[in-house]
Amino acid sequence: MNIKAIVCGFLSVLMLNACDSNTSTLGNSLTPESDEVRVKADSCFAVTRSIQAPDSILLRTTVSCLGKYTDPTTGAILEANYLTQINCVEDFSFPDSVYGIGDFDFPDWFDKEMRGEKPYYAELNLYFQSVFGDKNNALKLDVYLLDEIIDPNRRYYANVNPADFYDEDSDPIASVMVSPIDYSLKDSLLESDNYYHSISIGLPDYIAKDILEKYYSPDGKKYFADVTSFMENVCKGFYVKCSQGDGTLVYVDKSVLGINFKYLEPGDSVVSSVIAEFSGNNEVMQINSFRNMNQDMLLNDNSCTYLRTPFGILTEVELPIDEMKKSGGVLLNSASVSFSKINVEQPYYPTGTPSRLMLVRKSELHDFFEHNNTADNITSYATTFNTKYNTYTFDNIAKLVELCYAEREDWVEANGYSLDVNGFKAYANAFPEWNKAVLVPVKPKVDSNNTIVGYILDVSVNQIKLLGGELGDGIKIKTIYTSFE
Repeated sequence: MNIKAIVCGFLSVLMLNACDSNTSTLGNSLTPESDEVRVKADSCFAVTRSIQAPDSILLRTTVSCLGKYTDPTTGAILEANYLTQINCVEDFSFPDSVYGIGDFDFPDWFDKEMRGEKPYYAELNLYFQSVFGDKNNALKLDVYLLDEIIDPNRRYYANVNPADFYDEDSDPIASVMVSPIDYSLKDSLLESDNYYHSISIGLPDYIAKDILEKYYSPDGKKYFADVTSFMENVCKGFYVKCSQGDGTLVYVDKSVLGINFKYLEPGDSVVSSVIAEFSGNNEVMQINSFRNMNQDMLLNDNSCTYLRTPFGILTEVELPIDEMKKSGGVLLNSASVSFSKINVEQPYYPTGTPSRLMLVRKSELHDFFEHNNTADNITSYATTFNTKYNTYTFDNIAKLVELCYAEREDWVEANGYSLDVNGFKAYANAFPEWNKAVLVPVKPKVDSNNTIVGYILDVSVNQIKLLGGELGDGIKIKTIYTSFE
């Protein structure tokens, strides 16, 4: 009788029985006495530690984070600035003529109407709906023009250097002291879910003049034909930096370059004021620049582990592969593991709790984000935070255990070692991360059908403490096996 076929046919029964007892015997009438099948529940412990988030992770974000926040409890510092391109819709057009540009002959009355007014000006508007920290805090924001194009075909990582795109020795083209929330507006408007907060930064007049003059140049319309031509010939983009102020981070959804100008409508004697908008959004490149400092207190705390985003601290999980895999006619059916959050009082501005975590094999971490992968339940697993039990649970990582074990055996035999302590030690020396995985806070990317098509790193301000650590409690892994006796 084919004992493996029996196991597959009654696997669901085995799993249910295993929940209530450590061993159970499947109907002796179905198998020969020599082929008795047993299910056994067991457990072992993983070791966890806090690690610095690597710089090699691909940097994809849907919002741009701006500001600085120093954790008053731990002293950990996060600085966030961003680079953004500016989008130009296809076949964009200005009116036939704009006042103050070129040699168009405007009527005398128009000159009188314009007396004392600027003919054109530019501003950069930062639109946002969410702020972390003190909403009343004063921030000094500096804006720089990019002199290098952000290559849309190139991949950018957490260690991106803004100085590669602008002259860091130059003065900013604009600086402004702002508070994120404009309390001169009515409370009903500020409290409305539909209101889009914004920060307006006035730019030098030459920005507007340069853009307008390029449009009215002989080849000007070609420069505004599409976003690529616009970036190459008109405006490469901006670097927005918070140079003063601590305690506030603004999540900027989009940055819009507005050009205000005056023109004469044909057959109309009225001066019209128009704003042309060029938007930084998901259709063009936006890159955050994050700096995490003073994290040693958290990294050196061996009584627990931490998750800190954006790009701060991750939790490494060392899996006890040999204890989990066993040998000698034993099949690993399932291995589940939970990570428990430790509630910590936060007297100031409470950081968030990541809503979703990935458990990714450490050696696959770079490629997971590089290739925009989804969870394959072999080297990567996804879960959500259980608010009732305060845990993140991965229900079955057995395939990861099997893969780690099989790869080691293949390498040991291929390199002439025996499957013993010496062979395993040689493998561990060659591949020190062979049995390690990493917990990573992520956000899902979904398509029009709300199907998850990939994951990006969570760049919200999160910081949580987890049970574990090299000197703390081990992380219990519950296993279920099938054995043949």
